[in-house]
Amino acid sequence: MIVPRYFAALLLLVSAVPALAQDEAKVASVAAGLTRASAELQAVDDAAVEARDDAARQALRTRAEAVQATAAEAVRVLTPEMALVQARVTELGAATPGVVEAPEIRQQRRLLAQSQSAIDSAIKRARLIGVEAKQQIDDI
Repeated sequence: MIVPRYFAALLLLVSAVPALAQDEAKVASVAAGLTRASAELQAVDDAAVEARDDAARQALRTRAEAVQATAAEAVRVLTPEMALVQARVTELGAATPGVVEAPEIRQQRRLLAQSQSAIDSAIKRARLIGVEAKQQIDDI
């Protein structure tokens, strides 16, 4: 019957909206941290040219290791968030071809797709920063 199915989908939508807002805030916070980490890694790279003694190189290694830790923490925080969003997508199910969905359901699909894309992008960026930090540590 369509009414219970529509009601269940609407209930899913209403319960998921606050969670999506929390996801967005968490992803934004992690993304800001990754931006700072990337800037710090660039500063380490710039300073490496001038680092002549062991103490200066060790200080740069320590800074690059902190960037690497920040990137690893971002992946650790975002991976469960991605799993939650993917679970919501799975729970919502695929759109049925030829059936016009309620606007709320279409909106939910759009929000979930945006959230999934933002989290995926942040995870990939964090992994890349982690690799770059490791390379920087090895080069110093």
